[in-house]
Amino acid sequence: MDTQFEQSYHNLEAKHFWFRSRRELVCNILNKNSKSISILDVGCSTGILLEDLHKNGFDQNQLFGIDISEKAVSQANSRGLKNVSVGDAQDFRFEHSFDVIIASDCLEHLSNDVKAIETWLSHLKPEGKLIIFVPAFMSLWSDHDVVNNHKRRYTKRELISLFRYKNVTILKSGYWNVFLFPLIWLYRQFNKVSSSETKKAKGDLESLSVFNPIMYRILKAEQPLFGKISFPFGVSTYCIVEKNNA
Repeated sequence: MDTQFEQSYHNLEAKHFWFRSRRELVCNILNKNSKSISILDVGCSTGILLEDLHKNGFDQNQLFGIDISEKAVSQANSRGLKNVSVGDAQDFRFEHSFDVIIASDCLEHLSNDVKAIETWLSHLKPEGKLIIFVPAFMSLWSDHDVVNNHKRRYTKRELISLFRYKNVTILKSGYWNVFLFPLIWLYRQFNKVSSSETKKAKGDLESLSVFNPIMYRILKAEQPLFGKISFPFGVSTYCIVEKNNA
């Protein structure tokens, strides 16, 4: 990730509608579980999701994170998240396994997504759950993906196919950020025509943050429908799988 963009990313992720809404969604998914479960956030950035999970009652000693960015990990550690360390998301080693592994907008950065899935599943306990969110549809590909060092975007079918022949059960899969999809699709198509060097350097984060309160409310309104309606599109696609007993 570009150094200048990374700093902008870290400055915005606490309150930006996209990150805030997704963190709330993940917390809602996990709040039905025991608060003592062990959780690993892969690609955890500065650890804000881990902080939110702790605020929701989860045991901080059981909250772990890894990120490739030393700067992000340093910020996480400075806020008291001692179980956050520098690591390669597609090839890491822990001495213990986890009840839940979360990978929010991480897989698309990795050169070998198949290897990453195998690594993550190998660190799950039997009946443990893996929660993945990734950007959807190559038709949404833009300078934002380039500055983020994305390798690809996925359809729901493509994401699910990564679990073929794996010892897992797919609990839920679908699309998220459905209500904003038409607006963001149009915005991305327009930017393909009118893109400037400044826009390329910043991606969509700062440009869309001017609409932060409105977009946050829209995503908030969508949350009760998560996993209940099978939408055919969305800005992100997700998959929740459970590791079967051997």
